[in-house]
Amino acid sequence: MAKRKRKNSALKGRLLVVLMGVCSVAVLALVLHLCYHAKSNKDQWIKGKEKEFYLNDYNDAHLRAAKKHGIEPIRSREEVNSGAINGLEKISDCDLYAVDELTHSVPYLTHNAKLLLERIGQDFQDSLAARGARKYKVIVTSCLRTLDDVESLTKVNQNASPQSAHCYATTFDLAHARYIDLPSDGKPISYAEMKKVLGNVLKELRKRRWCYALIEERQSCYHITSRR
Repeated sequence: MAKRKRKNSALKGRLLVVLMGVCSVAVLALVLHLCYHAKSNKDQWIKGKEKEFYLNDYNDAHLRAAKKHGIEPIRSREEVNSGAINGLEKISDCDLYAVDELTHSVPYLTHNAKLLLERIGQDFQDSLAARGARKYKVIVTSCLRTLDDVESLTKVNQNASPQSAHCYATTFDLAHARYIDLPSDGKPISYAEMKKVLGNVLKELRKRRWCYALIEERQSCYHITSRR
């Protein structure tokens, strides 16, 4: 009787080991299945957003570049308007870009950030011309922000960061849902298509380490910081 009990116990032990092994294999298979589909879904998501738009340099990257290449943050607009701040260049409407009515920033950038803006404007128009499209120019919607501007903006805009790269004059926003139509020959092109063209321009400049870029859908703009 005792021998039979020991035999049954041993058999149960072996069955338990087999069951544990089967469960382990099943769990591993499930994990691999989920990982595969997670990657697949991620790839589909990127394709859905279109890879040329996949500009996701977040605030920490922009801040590092801004602190390295920009000015010291300025407290008030009075200091900017006094002309006492070195390293600032004013921007205004030209053939390559338009400056929007700025409510929480002032139209100033560092020299290299201004050159980047001009490069983007030129490359955008060249890309449109290569497609046989009409001529348009981009719209600057935000530039240098004083510390007072940032404090005011964070009260009304949930996307605004109290640690803003805009404070260093290296950073500007370009609208991706509207553009200025210029008199020219060529076929009409939709704003959605121009968004793609501008996204590709930024992607190329980003690859060449001219800038960091982030697409902001809620604000309908590209957020761009000079890396020079």
